[in-house]
Amino acid sequence: GLGFTAGRLDLKTSVAATGAGGGKAEGFPMALFSASPSRSFFPRGFAWDEGFHQLLVHRWDAFLSADALAHWLGTLHAHTPIGSTRSGTAPSALAQDGVGAGGGSSRCPGAWLPREQALGAAARARVPGEFLAQDVSVANPPTLLLL
Repeated sequence: GLGFTAGRLDLKTSVAATGAGGGKAEGFPMALFSASPSRSFFPRGFAWDEGFHQLLVHRWDAFLSADALAHWLGTLHAHTPIGSTRSGTAPSALAQDGVGAGGGSSRCPGAWLPREQALGAAARARVPGEFLAQDVSVANPPTLLLL
């Protein structure tokens, strides 16, 4: 089914992603309208699956599918390594205002799309802890481009 969730992601960075020691941070507030084959067992959006789900939804209602795609694109993150600062602000794993924020050469080129998005208390309660924090160095094939 289709569902709407909102909240923040737990993020982690690895040494490979940042060139530093890695760490954890909290992402910016976001909302996601996404499909799931079983919301009771998988109460989160999966980037890999979403393109395939939307191929079917698009045949039924193209505007609904476009809305889901817009929500996914709205979760794109630009990030700076944990421990670095930008414009005198506190250290952060992410640019809090989304794509294009941050600065300097340490920023990830382009943007990163979280591959699993457990947003909100209800979804987080059903997801095993090891799957909550999303590693900014891990991505999935862009099946959203199938639309």
